[in-house]
Amino acid sequence: MYVQYSRGLPALVLDETNERITFDTAIDLSTALETFYERYLADDVDSFALTPDYAAGFYGLIEAARAVPGEWIKGQVTGPISFGLTVTDQNLRASLYHELLADVIVKNMAMIARWEVRQLRAQRPNVILFVDEPYMASFGSAYISLGREQVIAMLDEVFAAIHQEGAIAGVHCCANTDWSVLLATAVDVLNLDAYGYLENLALYPVELKAFLDRGGLVTWGIVPNNDENQHRHAGTTCAAAAQRAGLDQPESPGARRQSPGG
Repeated sequence: MYVQYSRGLPALVLDETNERITFDTAIDLSTALETFYERYLADDVDSFALTPDYAAGFYGLIEAARAVPGEWIKGQVTGPISFGLTVTDQNLRASLYHELLADVIVKNMAMIARWEVRQLRAQRPNVILFVDEPYMASFGSAYISLGREQVIAMLDEVFAAIHQEGAIAGVHCCANTDWSVLLATAVDVLNLDAYGYLENLALYPVELKAFLDRGGLVTWGIVPNNDENQHRHAGTTCAAAAQRAGLDQPESPGARRQSPGG
């Protein structure tokens, strides 16, 4: 989920033998950065396209969508937080802590998101594009030196790009996090593992209510994928968790259902 969205980034080194990518910050970045920002400032969305050698699955999705009629289609990009904290430089320092690279990473994901929406809209009139942020599970720990406002600003730049193309923006975090941060962004849809973390979301009633009141939508992932036996009990387990958290009451913020449009 990182290599697929790395094409065109400056100073990137692809190590196919060890199946990893890194940034080489020991070289002079000025020329590579100039080329990147020329494409960005020219609004050259097509130059940020995913190519089949980097993202074969995306083109498989497009082919499948062409074969089956429908109104909706969902795509995904890797979030800038997860990308920048996972992909390091040659000294194993997270690239998101490199000021010049951090801005490039965010803008690269924003432009890829715009390009994806355009391709998906050619197949379906309604597009949802999710930003996948698994590393947000570590936000607030000693392992991440990012402030709340930094994270919100980075994510909002990607969400704004998705909105610019007329699509619905979603975010997914597969583990527990400080949900108030994601709820404070401009995202339209919050997706979480409700089987494992529904009660954690209920710890943020004020933020959740504000999110829903502005037209936000919560989508609940209730089927676990790590235990075959848990599948049969997922519904009742989540229902019990919702009751304990108070999310089963009609007046509770988590029980309300709204469309992304309000």
